[in-house]
Amino acid sequence: MKRQILIFGAGNYGKHAFLYYSTIYNIIGFIDNNSKFIGKNIFGVPIFLPDVLKSQVYKNIPIIVANRTHYKDIQEQLYNDYGISEVILFQIKVDERFLRFEDRFKVNKNLNQSFIVEYKGGLGNQMFQYAFHRWLEKRGFIVETDLSAYHLLRSRTFFLNKIFKRVRFKECNYLHLERLKEENKISYENEDKRFNLQQSSNIILSGYWQHFFYSDEIKNELRELYSFDIQQEKELINMAERLSKENSVSVHIRCGDYLQKENVLLFGGICTYEYYQSAIQYIKDRVKSPRFYVFCNDINWVEEHMKMENIIYIDKNKFENYVDWYDMFLMTQCKHNIIANSSFSWWGAWLNQNSSKIVIAPKKWRNDKELEYICPQEWVRL
Repeated sequence: MKRQILIFGAGNYGKHAFLYYSTIYNIIGFIDNNSKFIGKNIFGVPIFLPDVLKSQVYKNIPIIVANRTHYKDIQEQLYNDYGISEVILFQIKVDERFLRFEDRFKVNKNLNQSFIVEYKGGLGNQMFQYAFHRWLEKRGFIVETDLSAYHLLRSRTFFLNKIFKRVRFKECNYLHLERLKEENKISYENEDKRFNLQQSSNIILSGYWQHFFYSDEIKNELRELYSFDIQQEKELINMAERLSKENSVSVHIRCGDYLQKENVLLFGGICTYEYYQSAIQYIKDRVKSPRFYVFCNDINWVEEHMKMENIIYIDKNKFENYVDWYDMFLMTQCKHNIIANSSFSWWGAWLNQNSSKIVIAPKKWRNDKELEYICPQEWVRL
């Protein structure tokens, strides 16, 4: 049975403490001096005023003080008002490139556990991998980045931190990486299950980590990290304003590499003409005067093979200095989204902050696996 503990502090610092300790301790309550928190909870754990400590129920239960600014005042309060002299101070040390949790609880094994996350693929995949990366860090693990795939292969570029300036990471030592590979210390993703936090550390984690769970658990932070800098992009701003004034619906059609012979068996035959027709009709039945905007990396192919009426093509030629991430940003600005079996449009829909959005995704994601957990449960699968 896990040992019970209390956390003094119901702000962001307290939430960090919860994420750090919840895997090894039973957190039975938060304590806070601010009465506005009373009657509320954090992650399902109730928040109390300090006077709850007068109850015998909470006698001898360790208290973690999670408040960066007033921790000394809280220590004095606990000693003067409740006779509690022994507390645990929770602190966060911010290094140049990553967040590490530190405290005086030496029994937490996570403190010295580390992983190397392997990155591969295009922007959408990089975003999934970084979401998983941050999800691990939020649990107190030290996480480093393996970008060797981009050093060796010229078909893809790592530009996650160039597009999203707030993204921070520490690149791994490549001699250490090679030693781990020689010792076969690689853990491959099980796409049907969540990552097991109890497995051995100091290993390479290989996979795409396309599970909505990782992103949704840290969604507020991710949405801040994945914010596009469009201040200098006048054409983009004008288009975004247009989308915001209409019942705009993004329709993403993935061509390009999906049409290559080696990818057709894996991804082909899923997002068919019939899929898009059904998705468009679903929107028309529920949204007043929708306006459909088609995004594709090969507009000419779409015009030839997908005969759709009353749609607007977002053509890169409409922009003087077009770059690929423009499409993802504009998808986030639409009111609703019809996505392909593509991580690129998945993020366009996920980052869409319209509270009443309808997101339609294909029921099947790949031909070899169902990938049941890739999409949030509120998305419509057709």
